[in-house]
Amino acid sequence: MRRSVPVAALLAGDPLGIESDCTECQAHGATVVDQLEHARIGWRAYMEGMPAPCYAGASAGGYAKKHDPFMYFSQIASNPARCGRVVPLTALTGDLRGGALPAFAWITPNLCDDGHDCVFEHVRKSRLTGLDVQQSPDPQPWRAPAGKDSGNRQTTFKRVGRSSSESP
Repeated sequence: MRRSVPVAALLAGDPLGIESDCTECQAHGATVVDQLEHARIGWRAYMEGMPAPCYAGASAGGYAKKHDPFMYFSQIASNPARCGRVVPLTALTGDLRGGALPAFAWITPNLCDDGHDCVFEHVRKSRLTGLDVQQSPDPQPWRAPAGKDSGNRQTTFKRVGRSSSESP
């Protein structure tokens, strides 16, 4: 059986004692959010399927807290200003169109679009594929507003399939 990287480690660089997908766990420690804010760099986290900004539940539809590292940290989840930056993915379109995409934007797909609960063919055809500049229906979805650097976009896929040595 594969072990997933504890989600808290994605923001803190350390699992901070969280060794499972528990949804009642809390992490305490410095995060990349602290570093961004210290450097006065804007950030926002877009969560596919999240029913409302700052949603604190374990799951809703395809949203799962176990894939949302921001909501594990009490210094984010209990701070209205910070927590208000953890929003449904649907907010991304408005931010892009309005030129309000922050310098650091995090996107977490839902349980189907991340390849966990659906077959790869669905993932390949998901609407998140549109976030790929090469496949996007919008020819310039990530163009920076005039006068700003275009930045860097990093896309990471946790896993897409099984190797021949892995069991189902």
